[in-house]
Order: sequence, then structure tokens, then C-alpha cells
Amino acid sequence: MSQIFKELEQMIAERQKQNEPRFYTCRLLTEGTLVERKVNEEAYELIEAAFKGQRGDILYEATDLIFHFLVLLRKYGISLEEIEKELRKRRKDHENR
Repeated sequence: MSQIFKELEQMIAERQKQNEPRFYTCRLLTEGTLVERKVNEEAYELIEAAFKGQRGDILYEATDLIFHFLVLLRKYGISLEEIEKELRKRRKDHENR
């Protein structure tokens, strides 16, 4: 797993503990379904950029989506380590077919 993802995961966890509304990440975690709506919005924007074939926009929107995805995972208590384990399990299950 890339170091930047671990660092982001830690930063998001720290922001959650601080629970200060001045931090965007805190608002994403505490304001109802804000983070879910942001993930939906960023996914849509990524797909739109992909349909247009705009590499720079795809990179920009993918980065936004990944950040908001990590916040969403944190909101529901899911770690990147759990995601990695699930991916490995699925890969193993697929190989055993």
C-alpha cells in the first residue's frame, strides 16, 4: 500500500478525533450524508472527464474521489488494511475457480 494513502488515512483519523467544524474533513464526517454525496459527485465528475478523454481532468477528479472515498471508509470504520485483505481474498477465490 502506498505511503501517501497511509498518511491520508492517519490525517483523516486525526481530524475525526479533533472534531472541529473548521476542518473540511470533520464536516465531511459529521454533517449527515455530506461525505456520501461528495463521493457520488466526485465519481460522476470522474466519469464525465473519462467520457471526454481529458487525462488531466481524469487525474484531478480521481484524486478528489480517492480522498473522499478514504473519508467515507473512515466514517464507517473501514481501514485500507481491510480493503487490501478483501482484495487479496477475492483474488485468491478467483484463482481457485
